Amino acid sequence: MTTEQRFIDVPDRAAAAALAEAWHVDGLYRQAAMLWQSLPADALPAGTVELKVASALLSLGEIGDGATWLNRACREGAPDDEIDYMMGRVLAEQGAIAAGLARLGRVGRTGPGRSRALNAEGVVLWRAGRKGEAIERFHQAARIDPVDGDALVNLVSAGAEADPVRAWALLGEAIRRAPHKHEPFVILSRVLSRSGNPSLATDMLSRARLRRQCLASVPGWEDVLRTPPAGRAVVRGTVSPGTVDLAVRLKFPSGYRQQAIAVNAGYDIRMDGEIASTAEFDPRGSGVFVVAPAVLVNLPDTAGGDDEVRIRLRGVPLPPAVHLSPTEMELDGISGWLPLPVPPVPLRWDVRLDAPPGYVLRVGTTEDRPGTVGVLATRGTDRATLTGGRTPSRVTVVSSREDLLFGAAARWASRAAECWSELLCPLPIPPIVVVDRPRSRYAYARQNYLRIASGLARDAVQIRQIAHEVGHLWWGVKARFTPENHWLGEALAEYTHHLLEDRGEHRGYRARALAALRDVDGGVSARHGMDRLAGRTDTVAMFALRVKGGFVMGMLRQLLGETAFGELLRAAFEYGSRHELDTYTFFALASWFHGSSVRWFVNQWVHADGVLEPAVGDVATRRSRRGIETTVETTLRGTHTCGVPVVVEIEDATGTTVRHDVDVDAGVGWLTVRLDAEPVRVTVDPDSRLFAMSPVDGPTGGRHE
Repeated sequence: MTTEQRFIDVPDRAAAAALAEAWHVDGLYRQAAMLWQSLPADALPAGTVELKVASALLSLGEIGDGATWLNRACREGAPDDEIDYMMGRVLAEQGAIAAGLARLGRVGRTGPGRSRALNAEGVVLWRAGRKGEAIERFHQAARIDPVDGDALVNLVSAGAEADPVRAWALLGEAIRRAPHKHEPFVILSRVLSRSGNPSLATDMLSRARLRRQCLASVPGWEDVLRTPPAGRAVVRGTVSPGTVDLAVRLKFPSGYRQQAIAVNAGYDIRMDGEIASTAEFDPRGSGVFVVAPAVLVNLPDTAGGDDEVRIRLRGVPLPPAVHLSPTEMELDGISGWLPLPVPPVPLRWDVRLDAPPGYVLRVGTTEDRPGTVGVLATRGTDRATLTGGRTPSRVTVVSSREDLLFGAAARWASRAAECWSELLCPLPIPPIVVVDRPRSRYAYARQNYLRIASGLARDAVQIRQIAHEVGHLWWGVKARFTPENHWLGEALAEYTHHLLEDRGEHRGYRARALAALRDVDGGVSARHGMDRLAGRTDTVAMFALRVKGGFVMGMLRQLLGETAFGELLRAAFEYGSRHELDTYTFFALASWFHGSSVRWFVNQWVHADGVLEPAVGDVATRRSRRGIETTVETTLRGTHTCGVPVVVEIEDATGTTVRHDVDVDAGVGWLTVRLDAEPVRVTVDPDSRLFAMSPVDGPTGGRHE
């Protein structure tokens, strides 16, 4: 097998392995094999790279090449169990049933993966028509701890478990052990349909569909782990309350022949001294994000390579994202105050501007990296300064007016910075610049300033939003995202509030955020998937995207566990600091550190509409000498699942509460506990960690004996 030779930088090796594994799961075996071969053998434990290449080639049906790589894996020290398991399946698929069973039998006798191997033997025997022997193997696999979930599915599928309640329990256990697999949901749908529960059967089929295939846009071999070449943009000029006067020189990357640029419609535009011909610009479908009215300027055919385009812009750029006044001047990149290439091309900006005396002018970024640039010029002075915290940082608030709440802004910024400094790395907090917008709650983050409106800065409750903007210093400013995947940056920045609540510093955030989403439009937007929300530009959608995104990250943390989630954040941050991060790569990394695919999670929360729909069912009590035995039924309807147990809290008449985990992804879960007094309230997810639109608590009902 031939492949393009590529050198994978050491910092990118985790991402390369994660992408190769994700491609394999999604059936892109050729791409997976090529990427695995690009990794040095010592990038993973001995023999792992060779084993992965062999698996991809065998999945392509290239038995000869696959066997060669299996032999190499054996020589490099891959575990014997893995070699035997893979070879046993290959031999059986080629018709060598006895030889295949012999290799699988070796794993079944001596290896830690005995349940998996016994299940594989059962599959081979079933396909060979030896159904009795197959069922016996499935039973043997089911008696081993840890059990292979596929064996439980096969037992039910083979008809070896006629009792529907017992079958439901086995499939529920299979779902608990492997929430990413679709087969247990398919078989459970059949069981429920036969036992007279068609509505829940339909839910199970919907859950299976979210696990069958990848719904995300998959990057190709030529797109991954590469940073596209960037052009240069040099900007010189002056900014004043009455006019903006700029001289811009653009040099596009070698090989590019740029067709046009989009520019704010408030300018007089000249190219090479001549008035430029313009047309109205519609940004939809262009890949260019601009919020102000803009015009399209066609460039000469020679624009690109060694040629330089010279543009003169003079006038007053049109709002929004533009404000020119005697006290402050603001020009943000999304206004198109600087020319934006159409179609988009990375440009490295060198911006040096003069402002009238008395202004302090700040350029959004001074790093030599792609991206749009903003400027903020103010006459304000330092109004609040805070130094300290568990991760010492200095926070300064700049404003033209004094306000006692500016100290709160500094404190919330410092607390948010502590969260991410401890998880990832410390970053300096730029000045918080308060602009005079008393009726606005808008804020944004740039490398060299955090801009917040005075209406936000003087709101004792809303000022906490500064924590979100501080989160963007790590996610959006330092680690960057592709434009079509900007929701990831919003989600991770909003997750700052979840971290603060976990530290006891933003109590009740999650419950209040869910309530706000229910109130804003009856929870309609909250049901939209992240992709769908990202495609909308209305304020309700932007609010829902931010809040729902934070919950998505919180639920991903529950699914992966603390260690794997921390590894994911560090790897994603490192990757995003070198390349633009996309949804597929982020969740490929999540799958890699989790040890199994989270494709279902991405499909469910990013590409599909819906929310979690847990509910409290029957509550039955029975008195005995040892107390009141209480059984609580918890249900989960709809298309979405948790992937982890939910927390159920029971409160009794004395005010005492107990909490237990309950598995509900199979539709229903039961919890039985002994209480000292009658139960008075049952609450599912008491800490509001799940993205569910209906509060799930209330007085108990049901049967009492």
